[in-house]
Amino acid sequence: RFFGIFRISLGFQSYRWLLPMGAGHDLRPRAADIRELFGIDLFDGFQCKDVDFTVMMFCRRHVYEHCGGEVDVRYIKESGDVSVKPRQMLRETQENAHRLAGLVTKMVWTLHSGFHELFPAHQIPLDIAATQRGQIWPK
Repeated sequence: RFFGIFRISLGFQSYRWLLPMGAGHDLRPRAADIRELFGIDLFDGFQCKDVDFTVMMFCRRHVYEHCGGEVDVRYIKESGDVSVKPRQMLRETQENAHRLAGLVTKMVWTLHSGFHELFPAHQIPLDIAATQRGQIWPK
């Protein structure tokens, strides 16, 4: 699951004790936490409509998982999606799935790049791994 990247381990304890119940699924606050803690903006290069769409789709993921795809009032409130009514079944289009995949890929790449800016990789292990695989890595 994509949310696995947000499971920051603090010793033997989970990060969840720091968050209100169910807050791990709220994308905007988690992105703000990552920006504040690490200086990495997950929404770097996103337009406002892309951020809103991504938040809505993460809320939909929650509805699919916990409500069997049936809209509830919480979804409407948190996602801002006014195109649906309570108890309506959600359906996804191929266009939405492709758009979300592209946006999530962009978020993950931003997180990955930001992480490596904080913790640069050492070239020697990269060279050894590349040699073992028969690849040449750029230096």
